[in-house]
Amino acid sequence: MKKVMFINLYDFSSLKRIQTPLGLLSLYFILKNKTDYDVEICDFNDVYYEGILKDDSFQKNIDCMVDYIIGKKPDIISVYTMCNNYHIALFLCKAIRTKNPNIITLLAGPHATMVAEETLSGFDSIDYIGLGEGEETIVPILNGIFNNNVEGIVGLAYRDGEGKIIANWNSTDIADIENLEVIDFTKVGVEADKIREIGSVDIEGGRGCPFRCAFCSTQKFWGNHFRVKSIPKIISEVEFYMEKLQIKDFNFQHDLFTFNKKYILEFCDEIIKRKMNITWKCSARIDTVDREMLLKMSESGCVGIFFGVETGSKTVQRAVNKNLKLEKVDQVLKGLIESNITAVFSFIYGFPTELGEDLNDTLTMIHRIKKSNITRNFKGTFLIELWPLAFLPGTSMGQNYYDDLKFNEFRGMDFNNSDYTRCPEVNDLVKENKKIFLNFYSIEKNSTVEFKFLNVFIMYLFNFCYSFIYEAMDLIIEHYNNNILEMYLDFFKYNRDEVISFFQNKTIGGILPKYDELGDFFSILDSFIGKSPVCKNASEKYPDTMKTIKSYASMFQGKSNKNSQSSGNVQASMYKVLERRYPKLLLPVEKGMSATEVYRDVVSRGKVYRNSENLFITSDKDFMMHLDTRSEQIELIYMHNRADYKRFIQVMAYRCEPVQIPDKSNVFVLNEVTNWEKIREYKKEYVRLGGNEWEKELETFMSNRKNYTETVIVCGQKSGEAPGYPEHSPDSMENIQFNAKIRLFQQLSSYLSSKNNLKTSDKLTNRLLNDCVALILTTGRYDKDVATAMVNIKNGECFDTAKLQKYITESETIEGLVCKAFKLTSQLEDIAGSYSGDLDDAESLMEHIYLNVIRTL
Repeated sequence: MKKVMFINLYDFSSLKRIQTPLGLLSLYFILKNKTDYDVEICDFNDVYYEGILKDDSFQKNIDCMVDYIIGKKPDIISVYTMCNNYHIALFLCKAIRTKNPNIITLLAGPHATMVAEETLSGFDSIDYIGLGEGEETIVPILNGIFNNNVEGIVGLAYRDGEGKIIANWNSTDIADIENLEVIDFTKVGVEADKIREIGSVDIEGGRGCPFRCAFCSTQKFWGNHFRVKSIPKIISEVEFYMEKLQIKDFNFQHDLFTFNKKYILEFCDEIIKRKMNITWKCSARIDTVDREMLLKMSESGCVGIFFGVETGSKTVQRAVNKNLKLEKVDQVLKGLIESNITAVFSFIYGFPTELGEDLNDTLTMIHRIKKSNITRNFKGTFLIELWPLAFLPGTSMGQNYYDDLKFNEFRGMDFNNSDYTRCPEVNDLVKENKKIFLNFYSIEKNSTVEFKFLNVFIMYLFNFCYSFIYEAMDLIIEHYNNNILEMYLDFFKYNRDEVISFFQNKTIGGILPKYDELGDFFSILDSFIGKSPVCKNASEKYPDTMKTIKSYASMFQGKSNKNSQSSGNVQASMYKVLERRYPKLLLPVEKGMSATEVYRDVVSRGKVYRNSENLFITSDKDFMMHLDTRSEQIELIYMHNRADYKRFIQVMAYRCEPVQIPDKSNVFVLNEVTNWEKIREYKKEYVRLGGNEWEKELETFMSNRKNYTETVIVCGQKSGEAPGYPEHSPDSMENIQFNAKIRLFQQLSSYLSSKNNLKTSDKLTNRLLNDCVALILTTGRYDKDVATAMVNIKNGECFDTAKLQKYITESETIEGLVCKAFKLTSQLEDIAGSYSGDLDDAESLMEHIYLNVIRTL
């Protein structure tokens, strides 16, 4: 019996487990069910997680993969290829041919299809290449290969008896996707375990794309055949996986799932009618969705849409044959916000005809998208992807500009910056085979170091940092006359070494940076503000707002502000931000104040009370954190000075009346606090877009309180309280901030616990679970040392039993609880590391942690 091995190459840029490609799995089951071949899948992403592959040198991992494959004794290997791993496939097959020349090599997938003839012409170690989709051709291809007679077989490129290369394109034998069997992941290695761990499953929604963008090879690969699975077919697959895998989150894989409005509405109605209670995601164009569709999609469980916008320039849209109606972007944003659907907006830069103003149009659109995310509160979020253009084989753009393309050290669609794509062996291979590795080449203007770092700067700024400093960034952009490209070039010019050092070797796509990295980025941004004449001008006019960047740099880095400015000056800017959001903070605390006309003007109309200076004492120990979750926005505020804490509560909770705040009070939660800055920003955007009926629009806007309100959690020290965590010297800034952050995390933990009702039968477990979620939501990671400190444990010992005393039972001791906490926090560290969902989604994060902890108890 002949053995066939399908190979999915290790994605060296991936930081998490990923699902094996659906096309590969489909072919696997066809051979399993219709032939006598011994069939196996080798997904090197799984092999990596088994510890067999290491993050080692390129050649060592090639040798390791070769030994692994040969040890399985296949007669033929079929390697699935993409443009970002084709070099790995060629090195792999060459090494296999050297060590075991009897193994037949077949390449397949999008990139192999596009460069089939060039590959067979230049690489003797490649025997065959599968062209296009393979469900209808895989059996005759393998039968022909093993019978030494492939003449006339469609969907295959090969060398004939005289060495001539024959490519029989599969133009008619396309798969009937209605009759393809449902992929049973429980029968494929560890695939089901992976999916349960990920918490979501990919389902093929259809194939092909009806459009012909000049930079895209999708349409050619699928052979101009666009189709979508029928509604009953998709519904039956969803129900199959719900029962088999206990999964309720689905990604419908299709380049344009929303092409037919009638289809989508009927699809959503069927999900609703069956009360399936699922969540799902898909891809769309902005001109194939409208408000009615988005609301219906949301009602049926849609929580995410990927939009390939590509460029914000109408001129470039026409030049690359994308032809989107860009004026629809604002309508789509409004529909997404109303329907609470998270969206990813993907852009490309570096098109040949793209001028500076065209690129700035793209960056301006990105800013507009993110600004709408901030100023109009909703449960989802808008994420930005920005990638340098890749010239791909098989595209009209690749063909038209072939002669102008030069080897580019900073190549497009190179999603990681590791040595696996930058080592000499790969560079030599690429330089010798331009037609095959066209994506490693670019036009001259795209080969500068400034070009290389533009995308990581934009994604870092708008995906990770903008929500903290949007007031300051909007001022900077305004002072640059909305020329974000010029702003970036100045940022790079004034901080060249720091920018290169910071962004070099960073994988940015969708990965939340480490907590201290945000501080480093804010520091570079603050340095830029001090060097740029444009920013200096903004700082002179709006000093308090601009200082917030320095404040966040200091907070995220955990550094003292003592050496930067005199005490209180930096943190005073934090209070200025708070006063803009909550203007009643400027009012004095006086008996009867709540009954005055001034109070009503400020509270009900957002007017600013200008007859007072800063009424807070302020401290360089104070700080503020902003947190977005799907359900609400939360401001976490720490006030070191007791008088400031009391005044804040008197103003915000007791209508500026001099109510006595108990000495034991050190935390207060305020729900649905009106943020007047959101209302002002919304008005500004409404007017910018040509709106002239503000009173009517305001009524609509304020009909949904989530548009303009947020939860505020304020924390301070109790009267006479001394720091209790043995981390630094008692009065040091580091110890005070460490204490303050732990207090905020603890309060957020309690707040989330009360909202989400996350409970196990063990109280200490409940506490640590919620602490875990609070830490991740606030800092982006789970720090076991901080988690144990939150229950007064350090270095495996309890330094204050007050926190653990409440968890003691007849069968428990303090020592036992310490051991339990240490063990569970270690487990939580692993579980948190395996979470691949949205880090702003408190509910999803809690469910992931809870279910995994339950399995370990």
